[in-house]
Amino acid sequence: MVQPTKITYKITSNELMKEYRKNPALRKRLQTGTYIYADDMLVLNTWQNVEHKSGNLSITDFASQNLENIALPFVEIILKLPGDQGAFAPPKTTNSVSYDPAEENIKIPSDYLAGAKRIAEIINLIKSKPRDTGAWQMMGMIIDYEKSDLNDFYLRTFLGERQYFDAKRSFKNENDVSNIPLKHTIISFAAGYDLPTSIADIILLLAEKSLSLASDDDICYSIVLDVFMGQPMEVKNRWLEKNGVPMLGQKEKEEKN
Repeated sequence: MVQPTKITYKITSNELMKEYRKNPALRKRLQTGTYIYADDMLVLNTWQNVEHKSGNLSITDFASQNLENIALPFVEIILKLPGDQGAFAPPKTTNSVSYDPAEENIKIPSDYLAGAKRIAEIINLIKSKPRDTGAWQMMGMIIDYEKSDLNDFYLRTFLGERQYFDAKRSFKNENDVSNIPLKHTIISFAAGYDLPTSIADIILLLAEKSLSLASDDDICYSIVLDVFMGQPMEVKNRWLEKNGVPMLGQKEKEEKN
């Protein structure tokens, strides 16, 4: 039996994974990079709303006092479990949460324009390339756009020298190297350069790979790409580790493949 619903701002990692998998409206909303996940909430991704405490990402006091203006709302559905629970036993219930765009009424700050402009410029660069452009070439183009040297590449992605020069060489020569980048390499690259899934999916497709909604690991990687923008790889990897998912980067692992 479905009980009356209410609005909540809390959504656990497991609930977020389930809702991300089944709700295309939520995926579309998060792919903008507008929100960041902290304290089991999705809040507007600004310095006013999130901070680092003891190495963990938390919402600020300001954010906690303004949730209705900065946190993504979810409809909490309370389900009364069927069956006889006994005359004196309290009824058992289970809760689930769901994203409904109609419940959201948040004004996006103007300072998001810079981030949106950067993503739009990268997408335009991608569209300007021939259809037969390879994954390494596309990654090299983004490295060139960001003016990254080897040290910057490593600090962003936790990948190694080989991946950097494969991408640079492919872009410079306009001819992809013979090997195809690993799926793990592409996701690490996208996470390091704050690229949403909309861009990561394009690069993965060029390598004949994809992020699957049927895979729990891939769901977690998609969430990291979409709702941890602007955060260092350590923060992204800490969340992945908490959810039992292989961490990104891992230079030593990548160099062996």
